[in-house]
Amino acid sequence: ALNGLLIGYVRVPAILATLSTMTLYMGLAFGVTRGSSISGFPDSVLWLGNGSLLGVPVPLLVLLALAAAISFLLNRTTYGFKVYMLGTNPVAAHFAGINNARVILTTHILTGLLSAATGLLALARTNSANADYGVSYVLLTLLIVVLGGVAVTGGFGKVLGVILALV
Repeated sequence: ALNGLLIGYVRVPAILATLSTMTLYMGLAFGVTRGSSISGFPDSVLWLGNGSLLGVPVPLLVLLALAAAISFLLNRTTYGFKVYMLGTNPVAAHFAGINNARVILTTHILTGLLSAATGLLALARTNSANADYGVSYVLLTLLIVVLGGVAVTGGFGKVLGVILALV
């Protein structure tokens, strides 16, 4: 599918596919952990969530580094151009020679890596991990992204806008 999941003849928007798979994976995580929290991580891991470098909290440094990297990726590379083109008009992107499936797959992989980094920061901050720790942030995250000027349908938005909305 170009802009969502194709089930039979019905196109499911990408946001709904994402939220439904999140629920599926959370259920699997509850099954594996039996709903219990995992805790007792070493101090070197906890430093990532609670430490500081030159008086600046490490999570803030990680946020700024990742935001700068993603901003560079989206604004200064051909991949970023393809992402914006695909989000603006998938049909035109296809006819312009962009491999839509590859761009979507790469974007999902990148999003998964960023989500893993976020999960590690949350784990380091709380010294525990549980399958439902991030559930309370889903709507807040969507709100921040929309307030930052990112179109939920794709094609528009800047990292700086999201950072300003977060502040």
